Amino acid sequence: MRQVLIFILTAAILVLSLIAVATIPTENIRDNLETSADYLSSDKQNWRYVLDGVDASQLDLYADSMLLDIACYMDSGHPLQSVMWARYYWGQGLKINASLLKAVTENPEPNKEYVRYWHGSLVFVRPLLLIMDLQGIYVLHAVILALLLAFILFLLIRNNLKAEAISLCIAMVAVNAVFVPFCLEYYWMFLLMFIASILAVRFSLADRYDRLPALFLIIGIVAAFLDFFTTETLTITVPLLLSLRIRERQRHEEGSLKFIIKCMLLWGIGYVGMWVLKWILASVVIGENAMQYVQGSIGEHLGMDDRYPAYLILLDAILRNIWALFPFGYGMAGGAVFVGLLGVVVLLILKNRIVVRETVNGSWVKIYALIGVVPYIRYLAIRHHSWFHYFFTHRAQAATVMALCFIAMECLKWEKRKCLTSPS
Repeated sequence: MRQVLIFILTAAILVLSLIAVATIPTENIRDNLETSADYLSSDKQNWRYVLDGVDASQLDLYADSMLLDIACYMDSGHPLQSVMWARYYWGQGLKINASLLKAVTENPEPNKEYVRYWHGSLVFVRPLLLIMDLQGIYVLHAVILALLLAFILFLLIRNNLKAEAISLCIAMVAVNAVFVPFCLEYYWMFLLMFIASILAVRFSLADRYDRLPALFLIIGIVAAFLDFFTTETLTITVPLLLSLRIRERQRHEEGSLKFIIKCMLLWGIGYVGMWVLKWILASVVIGENAMQYVQGSIGEHLGMDDRYPAYLILLDAILRNIWALFPFGYGMAGGAVFVGLLGVVVLLILKNRIVVRETVNGSWVKIYALIGVVPYIRYLAIRHHSWFHYFFTHRAQAATVMALCFIAMECLKWEKRKCLTSPS
């Protein structure tokens, strides 16, 4: 019953917030929309590479243009209907970024809908457009993520969790997190992941694990509300890994698997439940079965329309996402970095600075491995989406990288050199 009330209250706050920002007249944000549209349409394509040839540096102008196009057509006179329909304009023969520019400058009638998503990030984007353009929002997002990362690192280091802080940094480097703030589509799940991680760490340090299931239920609801189907699993896997690491330090091994299942199940109920709520509410408000606007996309993402054998797409989806990680996707320079890092590790092993522990706790190794494979389960389950959008879905592997770091801590240890003193 408590979980049901949490779901209803959280969903109600989110939906009412979205309806509230829809009442902002579009004319009040048109100037910043136009400046943002100029920026997005400066590229002829729907994407932009920060680093030439590095797929992980690709910014998805398509998604950001789409979101601002929807923001442009929110109707302050009929906010509920506009939230449910999520209408936008796409001109014939135009790419979506060029269509956005035409939408904000010429104000044609909307001719498309995006019913299947909540587009909840507009709760933040529309008010921000009152005072700044898209490039300003990107800078603001970079500052926010940097501050949140700095805070969680401070929290971990202050509580003698230096190795865990280093593992988080390694994971952020591996998934090319530096590019995240400069695309609205990528930003929201990292924002939510850091907030969830801070709360999870604080609750765990206080030995209040009883609060975490409710936290993850709320996080799942908010993830579905904000996400444009990117790296949603980050919002459960990374904070859960940090919580489990603290749990191990506190010697709470018993019941850990049950704890994991409960947290992940409630997160999943929140995530899926919020999607379903959108389709139910949309059907009621627009007077049609919203599933007719959803089914095609579901089939496409699941790979039902693929022209190639399923096993090839499955294999390629995994390989593409792994290859996008740093340093693999950086050509010769990345290869040199990888060989250099590997050489350092081999040298430390040969010099007996890194040695295998006498006893390894297999239970914790299995627990970390279980969390670490979650991104690959997602890649396999939604194979076409993971194959096509690998340039951002690869970031879900932050949990895999952290899990591997934690497993290495369980199996290996740093052998300190003994200082030799000469006899006096």
